[in-house]
Amino acid sequence: MRAGGGLISGISLAAKALKPSIQVFAAEPKGADDAAQSKAAGKLITMAHPNTIADGLRSWMGSLTWYVMNMVCNERMSRWFKDLQLDFSFVDP
Repeated sequence: MRAGGGLISGISLAAKALKPSIQVFAAEPKGADDAAQSKAAGKLITMAHPNTIADGLRSWMGSLTWYVMNMVCNERMSRWFKDLQLDFSFVDP
């Protein structure tokens, strides 16, 4: 069984530990938006066949990563892939 969400969970935990006031926003493409769907439903939603070209998102969240994301992520968003590219272009390093 594959479980996703580890990268955003780990980064979020580290960021919150270093700066508790930081806001963490998780974004994922529509078609592989199990985190956004889970947040809206209030329970873990798994997707049997995520529809995305992003191979790292072709898994589903585990119960531990789902729990961590609920604790530390301020918002989960799903976007069309083209919109995600535009969103990232506004990130100031």
